[in-house]
Amino acid sequence: MVNCLFLIVLAPWLIQGFAACEPKMNETTLVVNVILDTSAGGTLKSDLVKVNLVNAGASPVRVAARLSIGYQDSDSREIYAVIRDRTTGEIVGKRSRLYQRESLHPSRVRDLEPGRKISAEFHLREWYEIPEGDLEIQIVYDPAEAAKRFPEIQARRFASPFVPFSR
Repeated sequence: MVNCLFLIVLAPWLIQGFAACEPKMNETTLVVNVILDTSAGGTLKSDLVKVNLVNAGASPVRVAARLSIGYQDSDSREIYAVIRDRTTGEIVGKRSRLYQRESLHPSRVRDLEPGRKISAEFHLREWYEIPEGDLEIQIVYDPAEAAKRFPEIQARRFASPFVPFSR
């Protein structure tokens, strides 16, 4: 009797535990990569920033493929940069440009197949004022605005790891 009661109490917990270990087959996994043009010591040689958005999942993902740079609190952009001081963690990248861009066109909403990538590039100093020093940059893919117009785009944000550089 005690053994049966014990199994009845433990069964839901065991089932939940095993279910949590199973990979979710339809989970969206996008990876954001940042490539900087730096010397061996990490100093920027040019301000060209290359960004790749890679589908690391098992299923196609509908994305805002334009990958236009902007700012975290601005409109009509799909990516933005977070630039911070490596020592203090303080965000030091300041916007340097006002811009107006058309909203995302339906032709720029695409399925990104598993293992495939889309790319963009921009010149860091055209978009951000950055001080001298030991810095790091993170690129965030944030399609929330596009997802309001195109609900098939998942509005979830994905961010690259911070990439160190010096200026």
